[in-house]
Amino acid sequence: MSQKRRILSPDELSFIPVSAGLRNSVLQLVFASGHKSMDEVKQERQVTDLKKILELLSDVAKNPFKTLTARRNLSFGNSTSDLFRVKDKARKIGCAIQVITKATRGPGQKGIYLELTRKGVEFLIENRLWKKDKPYYSGKMGFSGALLVHGLLIPHFEERGLKALIEGINKGYDCDIGIIGDDNSLEIAIELSVFTSAKQELVNIRRDIESGWKRIISVVVFFERKDDEMVENELKTREKAKSFFEYFSIHLSLDELNRIEIRCISEFRKKANNER
Repeated sequence: MSQKRRILSPDELSFIPVSAGLRNSVLQLVFASGHKSMDEVKQERQVTDLKKILELLSDVAKNPFKTLTARRNLSFGNSTSDLFRVKDKARKIGCAIQVITKATRGPGQKGIYLELTRKGVEFLIENRLWKKDKPYYSGKMGFSGALLVHGLLIPHFEERGLKALIEGINKGYDCDIGIIGDDNSLEIAIELSVFTSAKQELVNIRRDIESGWKRIISVVVFFERKDDEMVENELKTREKAKSFFEYFSIHLSLDELNRIEIRCISEFRKKANNER
């Protein structure tokens, strides 16, 4: 007894490993038998992808410092390939920038983070998924700087029992992070250099000295920048730290230099118990 032949759907046919020309011929036969047209199928997929992009961007706005692979709460989050595909589509349409760094303490590899572009935020606002003029992360620094401050620097000092305030005590007019003593004394000013030069950081350091901070830590990191991607480069970070020391040595007195430490961001990934 012959079995009834089942007509494959366009989605099933798209996975048939044949030439593009043959696949299109088969699809045309399917559409002629009453299935949706190729344009209708393509349009439906675009709408589905836009919904997924909006879902991803909305989750980034609500939880900006999560890695991409930690976003399993999304409706498509259980599929790693779909998660990466939607991420790449968001980048392609100019809604997100990919940031590759390690913003977690202890062992582990670098992760992928997403920074929303202005277009990405406007896309969310247009679809009533975000409020106008509402920032999606705190602080006045750029996203990559805020990511490292929240993920590495603040935990580093808090694990050691120190009181760390973002942007010091003057809400943006002082240092990036201020370590305050029990009597509210100005103990340590931390300045994070992501894209600033040694000359620009020298201005910050002199301001911190004049403000009365006892010590200043200049934390450096180097990101290689492309159109829609930033990748941390450890070698260039060390080179940047060296150039900062050389520049500060020329422009600061010995007494001022003795109050300053220059450290690479990687030093803050170790936990207080010296775990690697």
